[in-house]
Amino acid sequence: MADFTDRLRAYHIAKADLDRHQFGENPEGHEAELEFDKVTDRLSNIHTDALDGLLLSKAETRLQLLRKLEIIVAEEVHDNWHLSAPIMALALDDARRLIGGA
Repeated sequence: MADFTDRLRAYHIAKADLDRHQFGENPEGHEAELEFDKVTDRLSNIHTDALDGLLLSKAETRLQLLRKLEIIVAEEVHDNWHLSAPIMALALDDARRLIGGA
């Protein structure tokens, strides 16, 4: 089973791959555009799976919680992400467990 560090690494790789693809050269021609869209869909799915896997795992340290919160903000997960409610609830649970409080 992957630990937080493995999931964080997988997320960063998936994010970099998607960004590199999206901000690369624009395809020319119908067939090239179709292939570009196909690759975009595949990389988006990998990115989404990696992001969900990371953010739906427990943070075991305050530094891991910080990384989760940074990604939540950077990816705007709090704003209509398909799993925003359970992700935010788990982040709150992580904070209570790691920092203290009610």
